[in-house]
Amino acid sequence: SDSNRIISPLVSPDILDTYLLKFRMMDYQSYIFNLPLRVNIDVLDKFNNNVYNWRNNIYLTEMQTEVEFKWPGLDNNYNSVADGLYNINIEVTDLAGNKIREDIQNILIDREAPKISGYLSISDNDYNKTNIYKNNLPELGIVTITITDTSAGINQVAYNINHIEYITTDTTIVLKDFLEDTNIINITAYDNAGNMADTIIWVFKDITKPALNLSVSGYYYNIPGSLVLNRLNTIEMSIIDTGAGIKEF
Repeated sequence: SDSNRIISPLVSPDILDTYLLKFRMMDYQSYIFNLPLRVNIDVLDKFNNNVYNWRNNIYLTEMQTEVEFKWPGLDNNYNSVADGLYNINIEVTDLAGNKIREDIQNILIDREAPKISGYLSISDNDYNKTNIYKNNLPELGIVTITITDTSAGINQVAYNINHIEYITTDTTIVLKDFLEDTNIINITAYDNAGNMADTIIWVFKDITKPALNLSVSGYYYNIPGSLVLNRLNTIEMSIIDTGAGIKEF
């Protein structure tokens, strides 16, 4: 009777670097008479193709035996399988031919780290270059950083500025009102499969206007608010900016 045989799978929905499926099985007759149970495990991809099989004979040494099945994430040709969803079928048969089958759906394989991307929002049009912005008013320079993961999903995101304590946040970070001229943003993100991504974004704040230097050669008249020149005069102008640099003039 199959009523004396149970399979109780214990499987995590998040598969990490070591793929492990634990299941408990019990069969009173096989335990009493020390007979093996034939265990067949098939791993199927989303197209229901068999990519990996495991066959073994298990002897029950305790009334309830926990068996570990380790799958290295390879197919039967020892090639790494692609990220995605997989199904696992467990079938146990005793020597009398009684069978029990358990299907475990949607086991996720995810080896890809989260994606971290950032952009700058500049509303005064004074300067717009990656990681550098002019911030005449605090609300004009805003750094937006997004963290995405299209497979297992984001589990945790944390960041700090200039190596001060980490702040845990969600998948969108909006920063403004930087206190220092040079700011280092450290970002670390984990997805639900344990993959980690980290990056550093530099933000330079420049609130100093460019300097204009004017020089005139020869004799000229300096009237308040204007210069009176002749055709022999030469005017030289130079523009200097020690912060973000000159964009146009």
